[in-house]
Amino acid sequence: KNKPSETNQFIRYHCNRAVAASTREISTEDWLQGAHPLTVDRAAYGHGGIDIGRSDDWAAIAACFPVIRDGRTVYELKTKAWTVRHGEFPIDREPFRTWVAQDLLIACDGDQVDFMAIENEIVLWSEQYELLTWAFDPNEARLITQRLQEQLDAERTARLALETRLDNEQKAARQARVVAQAETDFTAVADDGAKY
Repeated sequence: KNKPSETNQFIRYHCNRAVAASTREISTEDWLQGAHPLTVDRAAYGHGGIDIGRSDDWAAIAACFPVIRDGRTVYELKTKAWTVRHGEFPIDREPFRTWVAQDLLIACDGDQVDFMAIENEIVLWSEQYELLTWAFDPNEARLITQRLQEQLDAERTARLALETRLDNEQKAARQARVVAQAETDFTAVADDGAKY
């Protein structure tokens, strides 16, 4: 009564009745406007999200990239979803069959989602893009995110150590060039008979 936005949830969870939305959140026309390949470059920055769900449910990851196009910011999304072959959803029917064929939906054999495959995909995306943050539901994704944080922190630390070593090597090379140039200049001045 006080929160009309929660009416469907109340009816579904407390009255045990099926409910349906009267309107779609995103119209088909709006949805199709975004149906094009990702244009962001490798190493583009963005933000990720993880929805693990239960082991016999759907799971998904997404990354959102801000892109400047025609002087305005638009957002491109990269998504991947997983479900199970022997679950509630009839993945042998449309639209699931098409999604599986297009590699938009990964159907894990059996009745459990392969969480290691999700972790591997997150690590792959983190290597391909500069994903600054990952949002997740700590209730469902606590273990996976702890493992990922440890793994990604170790990789970032190694990357930072490599960048620091390369920076130090570049500084040392630059200093060596400056010293060599100074020696050359000093020799040239000394050869001209300058007194010191």
